[in-house]
Amino acid sequence: MSMAETRKTQSFRADIAEMENVYSFIKRSLGAYNVTGRVVLLMEMAADEIFSNIVKYAYAEPRDAKVEMELDVRNGVVEMIFRDNGVPFDPLKVEPPDFTLDAHAKEPGGLGIHLVKSTLDELSYIRENDSNVLTLKKHV
Repeated sequence: MSMAETRKTQSFRADIAEMENVYSFIKRSLGAYNVTGRVVLLMEMAADEIFSNIVKYAYAEPRDAKVEMELDVRNGVVEMIFRDNGVPFDPLKVEPPDFTLDAHAKEPGGLGIHLVKSTLDELSYIRENDSNVLTLKKHV
């Protein structure tokens, strides 16, 4: 089996109603690689944050918009990739929230991507062929 054949890919409507399908894709795909438990939960948490942000912010008119996800496990590393054709946005440039401020004084936002950054091992972003491509990695 070639490396391309081991990669699991699925396209989703950019709609929050797809979240259960995203979770199922993660469980099914990682289960095929015998990855279970805590790693699956962490990847679901990350997917929840990233997918919901794409749905909320990437598209002015999300009716026909899609989000493509890829999952692979190789050499003890889970790799999850998100692709969307929305407005260019690098979530890795989002500043972490200021935890020294009182909760009421903080600007809203930023906590979710901060949690993703702090629980996964590697994150990278590129803009490629008019698409946002965010890659998340977790060592198993």
